[in-house]
Amino acid sequence: MITVTRLLVRQLRSVLRRAGITKPSRVSKNSILVRTGPDGLHVRAMSDQVAVEYHQPGPLPADEVLAPFELLAAAEGRGQEPVTLEPQGSRNVLASWNDHDIPQVIEFDTGPLADSKFPTSPDSFETNAPQLREALNLAAMITDNDPHRYALNCLQLRGGEGKIVATDGRQILVQFGFRFPWTDDLLVGASPVFACRELSEAEGVQVGIADDWIAFKIGLWTVWLLINREGRFPKLGDLFRQPAAATSRMPIAESDAEFLTEALI
Repeated sequence: MITVTRLLVRQLRSVLRRAGITKPSRVSKNSILVRTGPDGLHVRAMSDQVAVEYHQPGPLPADEVLAPFELLAAAEGRGQEPVTLEPQGSRNVLASWNDHDIPQVIEFDTGPLADSKFPTSPDSFETNAPQLREALNLAAMITDNDPHRYALNCLQLRGGEGKIVATDGRQILVQFGFRFPWTDDLLVGASPVFACRELSEAEGVQVGIADDWIAFKIGLWTVWLLINREGRFPKLGDLFRQPAAATSRMPIAESDAEFLTEALI
């Protein structure tokens, strides 16, 4: 038996929906894995392109429950009222909680979860400021959800330069000043999950890479994005030349420079 709060159930539903994991997938089978043990509570769910784990540390009795996403919609709430999950055989889970002092007991059917395919945790991480989460969210808003020739639905993470590049073929966003533990230019699918307010209170973002996944550890949450090894991304380097390469210069008065700076920020 595993107990979580209705508020946590609500947060899980919000993050997983933003990540697109609640949609049908051959990997997740519309199920999440809830596991407890000496290192605390773990909740895992994944799709073909994204994986999410919530980890609340603190020793707990060892147990494991599979739960369907429909359980999250039924049991979510805004308070700390407990939700009890009890496995009923290999394909069912019994959930119980109180809703306005009215007991709720529902048995859900759940499909199998291929937990062995869940991404492994990186051996090491690079620590970044919270602005990295905001940058990933902004970059995702620039992408094209229906690309053709190039993988414009992806973000390019330039390890050697510490840059995030995104384009939809009409506009380009380049953000820099980040630390990535690789040197290549890697593509990952853009995801709106980084807009979740559940991730916004973390003091920093840790980035790691393991096999074909990039992990972003944000507070109690870890988001994995699958690396797109086959996608093609447009070469945008020639569009952003260094200031030293300029062939002409235009002096601007200090007052005008301040005005332009404020207008552009």
